[in-house]
Parts: sequence; structure tokens; C-alpha cells
Amino acid sequence: LQKNGNRKNKRSKMNGKEIKGAANNEARYSIWSLRPSEDDRLMLDSKWDCLDKTLRDVGNEAETSPLVAQLSIQFRPDDEIGQKVDETPAGLKTELNFLIEANTPCLSAVRTFEDFDGCLFIGVPILLSPEKLFANHVCVDWYCDGVLVQHDNPCYIPKDNDCGKSLAVVMTPQSAVHSGAGCEEAFRFTQCVEACPENILLGSRPEWTFSRAQDDTNIRVLTYNILSDQMLSESGSYSYVKPKDALRKKHRLPRVLHEVLAYQADVICLQEVDSHIFAKLLEPVFRHYNYQGVFTCKQSVGTNEGCAMFWSLDRFDSVSNPEQNSFAIRDLIPQEEDSDWDGWNKIRELLEKRPDLQQTLQTLGHVTQMVPLRLRVDAKGDNNALPATIIMCNTHLFFHPDASHIRVIQALSLARQSDRIRKQYEKATLVICGDFNSGLRNAGGELLMKRRVEKNSKNLQTDLNMFQYDGIKPQVEDATQHQQREEPLQFNDDFPTLQLPDTYPTLVSAMSKYPPVTHFVPGFVGTLDHILVDSSTLVPVSNAPMPTLEDLSRDTAMPSIHLPSDHVSVVVDLRLI
Repeated sequence: LQKNGNRKNKRSKMNGKEIKGAANNEARYSIWSLRPSEDDRLMLDSKWDCLDKTLRDVGNEAETSPLVAQLSIQFRPDDEIGQKVDETPAGLKTELNFLIEANTPCLSAVRTFEDFDGCLFIGVPILLSPEKLFANHVCVDWYCDGVLVQHDNPCYIPKDNDCGKSLAVVMTPQSAVHSGAGCEEAFRFTQCVEACPENILLGSRPEWTFSRAQDDTNIRVLTYNILSDQMLSESGSYSYVKPKDALRKKHRLPRVLHEVLAYQADVICLQEVDSHIFAKLLEPVFRHYNYQGVFTCKQSVGTNEGCAMFWSLDRFDSVSNPEQNSFAIRDLIPQEEDSDWDGWNKIRELLEKRPDLQQTLQTLGHVTQMVPLRLRVDAKGDNNALPATIIMCNTHLFFHPDASHIRVIQALSLARQSDRIRKQYEKATLVICGDFNSGLRNAGGELLMKRRVEKNSKNLQTDLNMFQYDGIKPQVEDATQHQQREEPLQFNDDFPTLQLPDTYPTLVSAMSKYPPVTHFVPGFVGTLDHILVDSSTLVPVSNAPMPTLEDLSRDTAMPSIHLPSDHVSVVVDLRLI
């Protein structure tokens, strides 16, 4: 159809018959907008003047109004074939109406974990994230073995009676003027629903998986190194795991999600989170459960994993631009003097003396998240004396067993930055959690909890003078075990005494007893994962029971079919005072 509404045809076919000599026959069309009648039928409303309509006019009106095209065929005399004037071939329709659907609602993409190839476990949410075009809603219907089991919900949790059945979805994009009929798309998952393997930790923590009471004012915090899939793929340290499928991300990560959701934490701090796992699995699911989250990738070359934090919007206000609260720890290393932080100035002097150490620190891409979480008014209650904001810090420190001096410098940098952020709020408290790759009895934990590290404490001087980092990771991460060295010292420098300022809060462990183990792989057992809190404003109420080494040895070591990571999740309840 041309814009002027006319089109002449040299040869035409109508009702399957060719009309010879139709050069003078003329086809005219008109377009009408429609309106619903009282009985909901579409009625002709107004006729367009096609000569005055621009393409933009057509597009704008077509997005909101149903249209109909009317095509009229008029026969004119043709002397060559001797047709009579206004004579129309018998049985030929001269007016045809076509309903025009412009910009019909459709799906441009459908995102889900592992693109419909992930494992489907009973009790583990499956979330679809459809991307729509010309639609304001997508109706998602779920089918088990062809039977509708859930209507209009992007999330489905398989039930016991779904076990062994196939799962499929039908998605219907809809708009204000279109029901989506004829626009549906269907997808089938490649795996059948199966029972979720037993989780040893959840089995030992039943009271931490019960539904929390509505009047529970405690703040539940979880920290968990979930084991990066990137690191898992590059490591040969997990050959003992049986079956091998237990290590595959499509099997392992849904089990991680299942455990984390079970604790119903108000704040979730995760380490070793792959960027694509955050984007395709964790963030969509937690958003569906009314959490806000932020991911911070490590700044090391070739690394696509980092830290992720989620907080419940039922307990805390939404945070605008949470990404601005993420920092590369190397950017926090002292570059200028600070009169309030004497230890900071001592490290600065050491780095001026040791450019090799400065270079190593700038090579490392570790990150920290320091998100100010403001308690919702209804979550805080009427007690205005309580802190209104929690500075929640999540981090993952350097792993190397011979680098205690680097972890102390990282801990000092975290302490100073968290203190600067804390002072920006009138009533704020502090929580630091994550994988410290060290016990609290070592130098880094000593600095944060005792506020002071003595000159050359423990193996600080040896590590400072002998450590060389080539960027190559040892087969087993051993962050607490000191290895005896026979090589001569490369340098002969002292690691200085470090003292935190009096204004910095006194931190205590949120654990009632020092855990025997939070990380267990063949050849190494250590307590590396911690939650520290400001003792002046936060009281640890209780913590989830921690497993013994015997508990974790059921399947040789971690991870396993019953433990989805090589670290133990740490969960605590805190009370504001």
C-alpha cells in the first residue's frame, strides 16, 4: 500500500483467478480506527485521511488503537476485452477488511539460570526473567507433565509431587490493548524435577530454618564464601568429589541458593561470587524475595568473581547507587598522612622504603563493600536512641599463607575507610564480615579486635622480608599455617607497631565460641570466616551451630554432594542497644 492510498495493478488475482486486462482496474484502500461497542465488539470509529497521515502519526496511533484496513476493488471498462461498465465478475468480493495489529506484545529474550538446562530441585526456587517489547506484563504459567500447576507467576518452587516430572512454561506478553492471544511462547526445561540432596548444615540447624516471627527485632547476618565456579574449574584440588555432577554449577549453585534462602537473613554477605552467577541466579531470585543487592568484582586481571551483598527491604531502606559503596582495597592503601591514624602513617613510611611491597599491593585486586543500611522506621520501632544506620562491610582478604603482613595492611585500610564512612552518620554502628583468610588469633584479627599489633608480631617480620608474589596460586589455600623457610631473608626490615585510634569502635566476634573450622579441603583445616560487630551498639544474641571436623568429613572434605561449598556459612542474630 502506498501512502496516497492508490495502487494500480497490471495483473491481478482475486479468489485465485487471474483477471486479464486489469490494467485499468483500480484498488483503493482506507484505514479506520476502531472503538469497542457496548457488547465489547470492535466498531468502526473514524476514517483516516491517508494523505495527511505521516508514518509517525501511524506509529503513534497504532500503538494504542486497534485499526482495520478496508480494501475496495473498482472495475472500469476495458475496450480490449469488451467488459461492460461497472460489471463485476460473478462471486468476486470487492471489499475486504483486515484487522491490523501494530506493535503486538512479544518477548525479546527470556533469562533463567543455565538457560533452561539447570538442575530442578524440590524446594529450590526457579525464576524466569522475560524481557518484553510492546508489553507491560508477561503472564507465566507453569506445567508439570502438561498439567497446569501455577498461573501467572515468574517464580515456581517444585513440590514433592513434582519429583520425576518434566517442567514447562508458557509465557504470554500482554499490553493494555492486547490480551496476548497468539503471542504466547513455550519453553521446556531439559532436566526433570529431582529431590534436593541433603545439606549437612541445614540438617544440624533446624531452628534456623523455621519461619521467623513477625515481631523478631533481631538482625540476622550471614556470611558465606560460596566457592567461585571460575576457581573451581581451574583447580584440580577437588578430584575426590563424587559424583562429579556435584561440582557442576548447574547442580551446585542451586543448592547454595537453597541453603542461603533457608536462613531468612536480613543481610547476606557472599564471597567468591561469579559475575554471571550474580546476574543470572542470585540477583533475580533475591530481588523476587524483596532484597536489594550489589556485586563488586575483584580488580585482578582475568578475574570474574568478587563479593556480593543483599539486604532485606523489609528491614532496611533501599540504597540509591549502592555500587558507590564498593572499593578496591589497593585504592585504600595510605598515600598521604593522616594525623588521626598513626599506624596509617607508619605503613606509608614502610611502603616508601619498600617499593616491591607497594607493587605487590597494587597488583592485588581484592575488594570490599561498605554499604550504609538504614533501618526502616517500622523495623526500628519507637526507640530513637538505637543506631539508625549499620555500616555493613563485606570483604575477602588475600589468601597466601606467607602474606600475613599484607592481610594486616588490608585490615588497617578497611578499618580506616569504615571509620570514615561511619562518621558521616549521626547514629551508626559497624559490622565487618567475610572471608579473612586468617584466624582472629593471627595478626589481622588481632589488629581489628585488640586494636593493636606489636612490632614484628608473630611471623609478620618473616613474611615482610621473604614474601614474593608471582600471582600463582598454591594448590591448597592455607592462610593460617606458617611454613618453615630455609632461604635467607631478602630484606631486613621491621614491621611496625600498629595501633587503631581511640575513636575507632571496639569490635568483638559475633560467635559465642570460636568455631573449630569454617574451611576444609584435603590437607588444610582453618577458621577463616568471621563476623565482627561494634560492641558498644550491637550485642550477639545467638549463632547457628557450627559443625565439627568429623561432621564435615562425611564425604572426605568440602565441597561434596552434601556441602555445596568448601566453606561453612556463618549465621548470627544481633540486637541493637
